[in-house]
Amino acid sequence: MAESLLVILVRHGIGRTVFPLVCTMLSFLVFRVPTASLLKVPLGLDGLIRAVPIGWFVGLAYTTFTVRRYVQDAGRFIPVRKVPAPAEPA
Repeated sequence: MAESLLVILVRHGIGRTVFPLVCTMLSFLVFRVPTASLLKVPLGLDGLIRAVPIGWFVGLAYTTFTVRRYVQDAGRFIPVRKVPAPAEPA
C-alpha cells in the first residue's frame, strides 16, 4: 500500500494527475468490488477482506507500468546535457 501511494504521489508531482485517477478507479471499481462480491459467497467476511489487497496489487501493477512507460518516454524527449570533465590542475 505504501509503495502504491508513493508512486501515485510521484505521478501527481510530475503533473500527471490522470494516471493516479485511472489507477484508483481500476483498483477499486474494476477489481476490488467485483472480487469482493465473488469471494463474499464462499468465504464470507474473509472474502471481502481478501479483496482489498488484490485491488492494491492491481493498482500498484498498473501504476508501476505507467511510471515505467513515462520514464522511458521522458528519456526520448528530455535532452541529456553532457557535462565536461573538470580540467586537471597543472
